[in-house]
Amino acid sequence: MEEKEPQQTGNPPKPEALLYHYTSLESFQGMLKSGVLWASHIRYLNDTSEQRMMWDLIRKRIEERLQNPSDPHHEKLSRLRAVAENVQDEHIYVVSFSDVGGDDLSQWRGYGANAGISVGFKQDALKRICAKFTTEQHKPPKKRGGAMLQKIQYVDPKGGDEANRIVDVFLNRGLPESSGSEFSPEQVFARQISIFSSTLKHKAFSSEQEWRIIVIDLKGYPAPDIRVRKSLLVPYIELDIHDADPSTIYIGPSPNKENTVAAVKFFCATRNSNDIEVIPSELPFRDY
Repeated sequence: MEEKEPQQTGNPPKPEALLYHYTSLESFQGMLKSGVLWASHIRYLNDTSEQRMMWDLIRKRIEERLQNPSDPHHEKLSRLRAVAENVQDEHIYVVSFSDVGGDDLSQWRGYGANAGISVGFKQDALKRICAKFTTEQHKPPKKRGGAMLQKIQYVDPKGGDEANRIVDVFLNRGLPESSGSEFSPEQVFARQISIFSSTLKHKAFSSEQEWRIIVIDLKGYPAPDIRVRKSLLVPYIELDIHDADPSTIYIGPSPNKENTVAAVKFFCATRNSNDIEVIPSELPFRDY
């Protein structure tokens, strides 16, 4: 009897959504010429509450829970309150991406300037960027430094059930044990909160559906450079993307988008990157 091929059941897995980095033409030009992404210091991003919001939620939640004498973590919370009152920001650098697609009106308005570009990367490519940076940073004599790709969570800065759930994870864990680290248990706890705060944003930004490459612990890394963004001088560091070509590039709304498409295609061809799809925006949006 002839055997039949087994039939597949269920739906095939959906392809992983690309993550898009929206930027200006000038920044895109710099990216093409240098082969690097700029990771900006978190203090200089468009959400002015970043880093501070997590600590505000921590302090608020500690006070709420200390009002309950039967809380099983009462003694621990008293110690953590002292840590939360004396916070020092960590130097964290981030590159932002979005999973809303490469031709999104709100993103062009916010990040495309007068004419923009969105560059779509596969998540695996971004993870390779992080792994390469981390490996290089841990070579002697540096031994520290790392990058990771993270999806952003959005919360109400006033608190609420979701915010409390996130905060309680850290409060219930409490202070770590000393284990020969250069940091005290209080410092380790403070660093954990500061680093996690880079994955948390005000709920007003939730439409961005942001992901980030987050870079931490830059001891031994070359000093950051400075770039101009509107009214700010922004410290930044570079992440090598030579081994992680984008999959898709969208050319934002502009009167010259067809010529820009041709120029980007020509550049890709000179780099033997003809498999990168270059697409003009279809949105009837004018900001030029």
